[in-house]
Amino acid sequence: MKSLFSLDQDLTEKQAKIFFVVFILALGLVGNLEFDDEIEAAAHYKNLVCYGEIPDYKQLKPEC
Repeated sequence: MKSLFSLDQDLTEKQAKIFFVVFILALGLVGNLEFDDEIEAAAHYKNLVCYGEIPDYKQLKPEC
């Protein structure tokens, strides 16, 4: 039985391609989640400024 953690053999070309695709997909997912968080933070800031709870310290001048 082969151990999953033995690094005696190099990755085959097919395994390397699969790893690369999974890695790129993971990077894309993380980047998209971060972008969504920034959109949500901007909307939250706009709501706080428009309701007068905080001043517009970022000088974004959102339309209310």
